[in-house]
Amino acid sequence: MYFSDLGLIALVLACGFAIYTIVVAVLGARRDVPVLVTSAKRGVLAVAGLLLLASAVLIVSLYVNIESSPFDRGPEQVNPCPRDLLNMPGKVYRLHTA
Repeated sequence: MYFSDLGLIALVLACGFAIYTIVVAVLGARRDVPVLVTSAKRGVLAVAGLLLLASAVLIVSLYVNIESSPFDRGPEQVNPCPRDLLNMPGKVYRLHTA
């Protein structure tokens, strides 16, 4: 399991909790069951917490060199901006010096 998988798991759980919260809130409001409405309120907090966790994992994985899942890497991410392409005449050499 990779660190980036934690964010994916948090997003999947947040989606599940969001669906549960919507269903429980509608049922609680229509049938006038305060226990279901209270559960829906707590579900909103759970969704917010899981989305916060997923965002934190995204930010940490962007700024820290943590080994990520093999699915997160492609050939274009190995060397996105090589020096020989930057220093070619007529290219972005004037804007960005390598």
